[in-house]
Amino acid sequence: MSIAQTPQAASWRRLLRRVWPWRRWLLGGVLALLLLPYVALCLYSQPYWDDYDYAALARRVGQWPAQRYLYTHFTGRYFTLLLTRLNPLAYGWLPGFKWLSLGWLSATLVVQTLALRVLARQRLSWRAAAGWSGALILAQLYVMPSPYGAFYWFSSAVVYQVPVILAMLFPVAALQAGRASHFAGRAGCYTIAALALLGMVGSNELALLLAVWFLGWCCWLSYRRASYPALRRWLGLAVVALAGALVVVLAPAMLSAYSTKTLAWLFRSIRLPAGPLRKHCFSSPSPGNLRRCSCCPYCWPIRRIATGTCAPPACGYRQARACCLYSGA
Repeated sequence: MSIAQTPQAASWRRLLRRVWPWRRWLLGGVLALLLLPYVALCLYSQPYWDDYDYAALARRVGQWPAQRYLYTHFTGRYFTLLLTRLNPLAYGWLPGFKWLSLGWLSATLVVQTLALRVLARQRLSWRAAAGWSGALILAQLYVMPSPYGAFYWFSSAVVYQVPVILAMLFPVAALQAGRASHFAGRAGCYTIAALALLGMVGSNELALLLAVWFLGWCCWLSYRRASYPALRRWLGLAVVALAGALVVVLAPAMLSAYSTKTLAWLFRSIRLPAGPLRKHCFSSPSPGNLRRCSCCPYCWPIRRIATGTCAPPACGYRQARACCLYSGA
């Protein structure tokens, strides 16, 4: 008697025939079971590091003054600064970190599902797209060096995970705007694409570069295919990205960083003789941070305050919004 005719093989075939109609529900249950530990980790989300720093600054001077100070002294990432207003620690609401972690995870799942539906031209059902989205986010979680920075640390999530979500949203919204049959649908999708692009560009510099590269490639591809309506759509989004990039690049904090880094490069390039000051090192201030500034042969512990003045009594040098580190030969 062959193996295919054994009682064990027959029992397996009967089991497969019973299970096969429920295969989609079983696969969905397995995906949900694998995602469950990451959802449960949201219940243990706690504030960390930068969360305390911003909350202390916001409580001391207020939300808008804190954001204005960070924009003029620390970073030009305007969308990240707007999202920091959601920091639950600034309002004394610790359970908010748990809900925000769950929100980042859910938003990633929803936007991936929508992206798969749009890319498949609605040939993929919502249930199938959600299943593939769950599989994709599981793959992302397993290959991440640390999922903590993506979903469970507020200050990191608003800088890195939110741009990922927006980077998936704006291309599919732009594609859907080109496929919509009514003006209201086209206008709504295009507005969503423009807002998502503005948020992506204002989140971090790498997202800005990726958006510029992607829009340039889409414009070139549309021009080569002589698809001028699509070219107009992508050029319009490129103008939006340019406006957001100017807000980031021309921020006072970024201009200060460019000037100090340029000066540091110039001083490093000049070979000074032994004896005079040979090393100039600049860094942008952080509110309430303790740093050590050594000028001349002395070392003075100072507190870097909002004005950024760094000058011990023994040294007459003052550098606005920077800390000067001098060392002799």
